[in-house]
Amino acid sequence: MAQDAFENLISGCPLLETLKLIEIEGFSQINIDSPSLKFLKIFGDVEVISFVNSFQLATVVVDLGSYLNSEGNQGRLHGSSSNLLKFFDLTYKA
Repeated sequence: MAQDAFENLISGCPLLETLKLIEIEGFSQINIDSPSLKFLKIFGDVEVISFVNSFQLATVVVDLGSYLNSEGNQGRLHGSSSNLLKFFDLTYKA
């Protein structure tokens, strides 16, 4: 599924309160635009998660195992700074 179609599916569900994404691959960034979303669980290989209009979001569960164990991130984790702080991009637009 193309990233745009995936993001449109999420934003097109105005009553969506729980979203579980298991074994996500092929997305470097996921943009979550869901005003009613309260619970998000992500297991997969995602570099950045961006939240837009997600003011109800109360619980986020992210498996960072694949992120922390990937060869590309090992150098960043042992260097002077980590890219982990950029993992969540909290952007709220009214």
